[in-house]
Amino acid sequence: MKTIVISSVSRLLTASLVLGLGTLAACSDSGIAGAIKTTDAKNDTNGLGFGDTGSEDTGPAASDAGSDSMDAGSTDAPEVDAPGKLEFKSMADDFGALCKPDTCSYKMNQNGLRKLEVRYTRGGKPVENVAIKFDVPPPNSVGDVASGSAYTDADGIATGNAKSGAAQGTFTVNVTAPSDPAAGTLHFVIKVESKIGSPLTITITYKGSKAVPNVQALLFKQKADGTPKCAAINPLAPPKVSLTSPPIKLNKTWAPDPTFLSDLQAGQKLGVAIMGVGSKTPDSAALTAGCKEATVSLGTATEVIVEMSDVPPRLKGTYEVTAHFDLLSILPDKVEMVLKTIFNVVKDPVAGILGLTCQLGGSTLSSFCGYVFTDGDPSKGEGPIGSIVIKFLDGILYAYLPPGVKQGLATAADLGDILTNLELTGTVELKKEADAKGLIAAADTEEIWDGLTYKWSLGAPCDPLDPNCGKHPLYLSEFQQEAVIGQFDLQRDAKAATLTVSMHSLNIKWGSLVNYLVQKVLLPMLTKDPNDPNAPVVDSYGALIKSLLAGKDCLVADSCCADFGKQLAGKQTLINEDFIQTTCETLITLGSAYLENMLNGLDAQTGDPAAGKGLLIGSNGGCAYFDDNQDQLVDTWGKASTPCAWKMTITFGSNGSPQTIDATLFAKRQ
Repeated sequence: MKTIVISSVSRLLTASLVLGLGTLAACSDSGIAGAIKTTDAKNDTNGLGFGDTGSEDTGPAASDAGSDSMDAGSTDAPEVDAPGKLEFKSMADDFGALCKPDTCSYKMNQNGLRKLEVRYTRGGKPVENVAIKFDVPPPNSVGDVASGSAYTDADGIATGNAKSGAAQGTFTVNVTAPSDPAAGTLHFVIKVESKIGSPLTITITYKGSKAVPNVQALLFKQKADGTPKCAAINPLAPPKVSLTSPPIKLNKTWAPDPTFLSDLQAGQKLGVAIMGVGSKTPDSAALTAGCKEATVSLGTATEVIVEMSDVPPRLKGTYEVTAHFDLLSILPDKVEMVLKTIFNVVKDPVAGILGLTCQLGGSTLSSFCGYVFTDGDPSKGEGPIGSIVIKFLDGILYAYLPPGVKQGLATAADLGDILTNLELTGTVELKKEADAKGLIAAADTEEIWDGLTYKWSLGAPCDPLDPNCGKHPLYLSEFQQEAVIGQFDLQRDAKAATLTVSMHSLNIKWGSLVNYLVQKVLLPMLTKDPNDPNAPVVDSYGALIKSLLAGKDCLVADSCCADFGKQLAGKQTLINEDFIQTTCETLITLGSAYLENMLNGLDAQTGDPAAGKGLLIGSNGGCAYFDDNQDQLVDTWGKASTPCAWKMTITFGSNGSPQTIDATLFAKRQ
C-alpha cells in the first residue's frame, strides 16, 4: 500500500469530518445512510486521497478500503517519488526521419522563429508547472532562443522558441529540467537556411541501363583560375573533393549543408564543379558519371541538374594482339618480280626455272635461252632444243616432288598466300588509365611483337576451310636479332567506345623476313619427301636451282651441274656437256645472289613517323572496344570475327614512297 504524506492540520480536519459523518450515519435512517459514501480515488479531485491510510482506523475493513482507494487513484496522479523524464513531443524531424531519443534535427529560415516542444513526465504521467530550460551553448553566431525557460502545462508540455538571424548554418538548443537533472538533456539541432531556399540544389539524372544503387554528388570548390574544370576531373581518380554527399536518389533534389558555403560573404560568388557518380557501393569504382559547373552566391537560388552517362571501362593492363596483313601486295616492282619468279619456279618448276635463266641475262645464260626459246624470248615459243629441255626438266622435277605437292602444283595452288595472309602477334601494355581527355601518352604504352604465323595448308592433314588449318608459328628472333618494339599515343572516344592508335614505327626487317620465309619455310615444305626423312633439305635458292636441274640426290655430293650437263648432253647434240655445266653454275651463282640480295637490300628498318619512312603502323579510324563481362575492364579491341581496320605503311629505300598495307587487328586482355 502506497502512502501519501499530508499535514497535521489536514489530518485533524479529516478525522473530524470522518467522525461527524459517522455520527450522522448512526442517527439517520437507512435511506440517508445509503446516500452517503466514503470518498475514493475515483471521486477525489483534490489529490489528497480521502478514505485511505489517513484514518486512524486500523481494523481489517479500514485497511482494505484504504488500500483499494490508493491503488485506484494512482492511474491519474503522478507519483511523487517516480523518476522524471524529458522527451520530444514529436519524434518526427524536419528531414523525413525519426528523431533519436535525445537528438532531433529541425530547420528554419533566416530571421525567423521555430517552435520547440518537449514533454516532462514522472512515472509515465505528465507533470504540470515544471520549469524547463532552453539554452544555446557557446560559441554560436547562427541562432538563439527567444526565452530561456517555460513551464509545463497540464499535459506536461513546455514550449520554447528558437530564433535565427541573418546567418546561415547550424546551431543547437539544449533542453533540461533544472529541478530534475536526472530527467536528461534533449538537443534540437537546427539548420538555418535562406528564406529563398538553399543557395545550391542538385539533381542527378541517368538515362542509361546500368544498375547504380549508390548515387552521390562530389563537389569541388574552384580556385580563382576556375580549376578544377569538369573536363579535367576523372571520375575514376578525382582530385581532392570539397564535399561528398550522402547517398541520394536519382531525380531527387539534394542541397548541401550551408556550412559548405560558410566562408562565402554576401555579394561574393563561388565557382563549383559538381560531379554526380553512380556505383555499386560508396567504395566501388564509378560506373556512371556526369559533371556540371555552376556559380553560387548567397541570396540566390542555383539549381543544377547533372546528367550522368556511362563511365568507360578501364583500359590499363596487358593485351595479346594479333594483326593480319598482306606483305606481297606492297613490295616494290623489282622485289615483287623476284617473289613472283620464285613462286613461278615452285608453281611451274620447268617454266619457272627457264624463265629465271632468261631473266638474269648475261652472255652464257642468254646463249642457253637462245637454244631453248625463239630469239631467247619465252613468250615466242620453243627454240631448237626447247622441247627436249622442257621434257627433260619436267621428268626430273616430277620424279622427286612429294605427291601432295604435285597435286597442289597441278591445281595451281596459290603459293602467294604465305605472304598475303601473314599473322603478326605480340603484346600491348597500357601502363596508365586515359586522362580526362581520353589520352594515354606514348610514354605510358609499350608494344612488343615477337611472333609470326604463316599459313600453308598444302598437304596438311586438316580441313582447308578451317581458319587454323596449316598455321605455322615462328619467332621473329629467327630472322632478326633486334626486338620489335614500339610506343604510341592512344586516344579513347568514350561516347563512341572506340580507340585510336597513332601511327608509329616498328623496326622489322622485312627483307630478312621474306628471305627467311621463302628459303627456310617455303622451299623445304615444297620439296620434302615424307617417305624419305633423310633426303637432303632444299633450304636455299642455290639448292632449289640445283635440285630442279638435276634432282635432290645431287645435293649430297654437290654434283648437280655436272650431273645436269651429262644428262642433258645425252639427250641432244646441239650443245655440249661443258657448256651446259657452265650455264648451270652461272645460273646458280647469279640466280641465288639476285634473289637474296634484292630482298636483303630492302631498307625497312626503324621508321620515322614524321618523315613517313620505314614501317609505320596505327589504327585506320576508331577501333571498337568491349567490356564483355561488365566488370569495368576493357576485355577486347575488336573481335577475331570482326577485327579493327588497321593501317600499315612501308617505305623501301631512301627515296621510296610509302606503300599502304591494308591490315586488321584485334586484341584480348591477358
